[in-house]
Amino acid sequence: MMRALRPLNLAVTCIAGAAVLAACSPDAKDVAGNAEAQPGPAAEVIATGMPDVITAARGGFVPEGIEYDRTNARFLTGSFADGTIYEIGLDGSVTPFIDDPELVSSVGIEVDESRERLLVAHSNAAVFGMPLGDPEGPARAQLGVYDLTTGERLAMVDLAAQVAAGDDAIFFVNDVAVADDGTAFVTDTVQNVVYRVDTDFNASI
Repeated sequence: MMRALRPLNLAVTCIAGAAVLAACSPDAKDVAGNAEAQPGPAAEVIATGMPDVITAARGGFVPEGIEYDRTNARFLTGSFADGTIYEIGLDGSVTPFIDDPELVSSVGIEVDESRERLLVAHSNAAVFGMPLGDPEGPARAQLGVYDLTTGERLAMVDLAAQVAAGDDAIFFVNDVAVADDGTAFVTDTVQNVVYRVDTDFNASI
């Protein structure tokens, strides 16, 4: 049965909306108001003939984070349920891209195109009592780093080790952003901290 997944529809809608707003503002400027804005990724995506809605051909993987990979012209999404990173085709096809046995619940993801990396906030959804993730496994707070084209794992950074907490501590890394210099910042919903991971994969709070 075909199932429309709200996160995918929402993402495409936001991209389309951004392109329309850019088109309606010929004198658009940057946030400082000093320079004319350049066409961004949203406009490039729409220029390729992106449909208004993409309906995933299957459900059950419970996507949370979604990114558009301009390098390889595709949508990528994580999975709350099984951790796999999936490629979503314009035809709705759902194809595993990264099937790392260590991934339990992939939450926020971030494409770092300049360094050809995909950053994955790795947690265990079961800590919230969800019938997802690994009910028998521990809480996790990790940052997975993968080659954007091949899917090869470059690193799995232990973020939980940075928190002075007991063995039964609960963690849940939620989202990830990357700075211009490649430094990654990862939020932890339960511990209320932001982790910092440099390009040598050294973590701190």
